[in-house]
Amino acid sequence: MSKPCFTNEEVSILKKNTYTYSVTPYKISYTLDFKIFVMRQVKAGMTSVKIFKKAGYDPEMLGVSRIYSSVKAIKKEAASPKGLQHPRVNKKEKKRMDAAMAKSQTNKAIEELNDRIEYMQQEIDLLKKTSLMFLETPEEE
Repeated sequence: MSKPCFTNEEVSILKKNTYTYSVTPYKISYTLDFKIFVMRQVKAGMTSVKIFKKAGYDPEMLGVSRIYSSVKAIKKEAASPKGLQHPRVNKKEKKRMDAAMAKSQTNKAIEELNDRIEYMQQEIDLLKKTSLMFLETPEEE
């Protein structure tokens, strides 16, 4: 695979933008809303770099050539018979996302079980203390 374009820090910054559909160190995909936004701004005569700035992206982070290619691809998609489409997730990325989701759910289940164990341990300790209290009470003569 080619050299990563984005650092981990840049990936996390790009993920925070509402117009970002998905981002990896190698690729960024934009939402349908962003594509519509781009087309409106292009029709208004705004330059590609200014469009991305207005959308909250840092042109230096993305690079001018990526910005121009993205706008060109969005224009081509808009001109196609299907028009602008929601981004597609490839099978490999979908599997990765599903695995991450499963891992997240597993971690959540483990946390819940650990909480239950801790609570039950506290109940056991309480029962031990109360049973000791009954055993230690002096018998009346």
